[in-house]
Amino acid sequence: MATSQEIFRAWLRDNMAPALRECGFQGSGQDYHRRYDSNWAAINFQRDRYSSAAQLRFTINLGTASAAVLAADRRPVDSPVPEVQCHWRQRIGVLIPGRRDTWWAIHEDERPRELESLTAEVVPGLVERAVPHLEKMATDEAILDSSLASWPLDKLPPAFQDICGPILHKVGPPQRFAEYMRVLDATEPDL
Repeated sequence: MATSQEIFRAWLRDNMAPALRECGFQGSGQDYHRRYDSNWAAINFQRDRYSSAAQLRFTINLGTASAAVLAADRRPVDSPVPEVQCHWRQRIGVLIPGRRDTWWAIHEDERPRELESLTAEVVPGLVERAVPHLEKMATDEAILDSSLASWPLDKLPPAFQDICGPILHKVGPPQRFAEYMRVLDATEPDL
């Protein structure tokens, strides 16, 4: 009998990889990526750390990375970015019906019909909802807006400053970048 991990790997290879390749993604196993202009989109199938040979739970993580931020960090802009290192990140659950964190399970005794049902549930969420959302979020403006939507500019955490600064410098206008720098300078503690 195959373990849940073996069934999961085969299911990704035989069902998810072809669907993602049809959408222009490359990769294998649990990680897939696609370039949108100069930026990157990433999809990661995350296994629950408490999975066992008998049952494996998984969810799907999405992310986009800005080439402007990568360049500012002196990271390669032509290499795919793992989802965990993306500048915008979200789980698929908020994009699919129910709009909540969603985890699926694969069992060691999973039958082909059950895997077909799982595929029929997951593929539409990926192809019809996640991929179009990734394309939208792969722009510098979308990454910037998502970062600035969570925090007032004068309270922006350092990690978000590292994302917003290079994008604002790239997309402009120069007055907006100058205002961003003025706010950051005013909020820095005196040394």
